[in-house]
Order: sequence, then structure tokens, then C-alpha cells
Amino acid sequence: MNTNTDRMPYDLAVIMPIYNEEECIADVLKSWMAVLSGLSINYLIIALNDGSTDGTKDTLSIFLNEDRVEVVNKINSGHGPTILLGYNIARSEEHTSELHHIPLSRMPSSA
Repeated sequence: MNTNTDRMPYDLAVIMPIYNEEECIADVLKSWMAVLSGLSINYLIIALNDGSTDGTKDTLSIFLNEDRVEVVNKINSGHGPTILLGYNIARSEEHTSELHHIPLSRMPSSA
């Protein structure tokens, strides 16, 4: 049962965990944006950089001003905790630059 505090401000949230995808992530995000824009729905792509050690963070920076993409750069915590963080962000109506760098204390536990 959704209440007003549980409702997402968009029709679809795409949770995208990313690790060391410097070479392809820009094309992947652009492709998703093109397809989703063609559907005429209100969407948000949450791109979670899970502590990449290549140039993924720099590549993702080109999307920081995109209204439909939320870029989150965080320390590596693995696939499961990263997905959970994405779900928590999607459920939140707070999408601000403070989410672009998530401190460890705000990450969901893997337990």
C-alpha cells in the first residue's frame, strides 16, 4: 500500500549499479535515456558508481546536470548493498547533489 510518503515522483526508476565501466557507460546511459524518453513517461535513472577504479567517475560526470539521471559515486560495497541503496534513493523524494557522494554511514547494511 502506497502512501504519499511512499510514492515516487516518477513512473519508473532504473537502478544501475556500475563498476569499472569507463569505456561503455556513457553510451549505455544515452541509449537508455533515448529509449525511455520515447516512451513519454516520467523516469529517473539512478547510476550508482560502486567505487570504480578506472575512469568511470569522470565519465559519469557528464550526466551530473541531467534531470533524468542521478549519479551517485560511492565506495565499493558490492552488488547487493549498492542495489539496496538505489532502491532507497528511488523511494526518496530527495534528489539533491548531497546524494552524489554517499558516506559509508548512509549506506544500507548488507545483513
